[in-house]
Amino acid sequence: MSGNYEAAIQYLYERINYERSGHTTYSAANYRLARMRRLLELSGDPQSAYKIVHVAGTKGKGSTSHLIAEMLRAGGLATGLYTSPHLLKLEERIRINGRPCSPDELVALVDRMRIAVEHVENDGAGRATFFELTTAMGMLHFASKRVDVAVIEVGLGGRLDSTNVCQPSICVITSIGLDHQAQLGTTIEQIAGEKAGIIKPTVPVICSARDAGARHVITETAAQCRSSIRLIDRDYFVHWAPMADSISKPGDSARCATLLFRPQYDPTLLGISRWQLSMLGSHQADNAGAALATVDWLLSQGWPVKTDSLAEALAEVQVPARVQIVGHSPLQIIDVAHNSDSISATVRTLQEHFPGRKATFVFASSRDKDYRTMLRKILRYCERMIVTQYHKNPRALPATELYQAALEEREICNELRSSQESSPSPGAPSVQMIENPVDAWRIAIQQAGPNEIVLATGSFFLATELLD
Repeated sequence: MSGNYEAAIQYLYERINYERSGHTTYSAANYRLARMRRLLELSGDPQSAYKIVHVAGTKGKGSTSHLIAEMLRAGGLATGLYTSPHLLKLEERIRINGRPCSPDELVALVDRMRIAVEHVENDGAGRATFFELTTAMGMLHFASKRVDVAVIEVGLGGRLDSTNVCQPSICVITSIGLDHQAQLGTTIEQIAGEKAGIIKPTVPVICSARDAGARHVITETAAQCRSSIRLIDRDYFVHWAPMADSISKPGDSARCATLLFRPQYDPTLLGISRWQLSMLGSHQADNAGAALATVDWLLSQGWPVKTDSLAEALAEVQVPARVQIVGHSPLQIIDVAHNSDSISATVRTLQEHFPGRKATFVFASSRDKDYRTMLRKILRYCERMIVTQYHKNPRALPATELYQAALEEREICNELRSSQESSPSPGAPSVQMIENPVDAWRIAIQQAGPNEIVLATGSFFLATELLD
């Protein structure tokens, strides 16, 4: 790796990085959209050079962003995709037609941003953050490569997120749940209000949130902005079913589920249609439904999206570390679920696709997450748990604390476990502590039988260290 690349990476990571330190108070004093706008202005306002699909939500926003981007690419549009965080390399955040920007392109982007950063900071606007810079770099890269459209995933919240300086053609809001409560609020409604902050006057909204309180807040915000809104289970419906024996052997790329997309609005260009998915879990139905509703709206507005390859594109998408199968005998899965709702979806996915299989969970968590609730949901299902601790990010909860919490939660779960008909086996699960995550993963595989499941989850950062 060149010295220029290492210097560019160091320049970025020397910045305030809330992904590593934990997010500070969510206020205009700490998340400065004016500074972000000035950075972009000094860079030529690259975000105005292409159309934008803006995606927010508590969970599902990453998968939905990937699905939309891949469908638009398959439809013939040069498509940028900006997501966060990355798993292995920072370049993963900035993609064009599925390809991450190269190390050399990353160096060039950092060099182009340095002058703008110097001007902004000399003007007294404060020190630009890591996320502000990487977001600006993504927008600049898309402009320099002349993309037709960019799918931009929100980082945190929406209202004060650095991505919220864009003027999108359409906004997408996915499932809303309790996460980042210290920053976004302690209720679903408060969090939904922050997510709905991406809605712009008269810009249409696709919403796959099912919680009634969240839907009310989002629809009210859309009404105030005079924005049309299409809601799941009102304006479009999705019906999901797993495909039997679809993942039975190593290297099998067969589809995992079918999805019926049924729009209620008129006119519709996609119509009632059946699709196939490769990503595991019924929760992906809502994400795919939001992607289809988004593309359908763009088609209705005359976007030149060819439809003959959309089905194949949707069926091929596998977002890394979203219940991703990485090995067999035992079945080995890596997942980035890191809040209560996501853990519930992960457990449900195993029950849907692999009923009756015993499961060993390798689990780590950030200290600012509701790890006790996550532990409780896993322990009511699993056969074994190995708690561990990721090491490349300082937000990790120490394995010793997680182990003690797991023992306490196991005792609470013991009384309930016997009544759980979905549990793969009776009795209390075993709990171990292995501080090194790679060792924890290897030992879990050694302990599991060939027809069992080993699944690592709890944090993006755990997934990163295992995939690496």
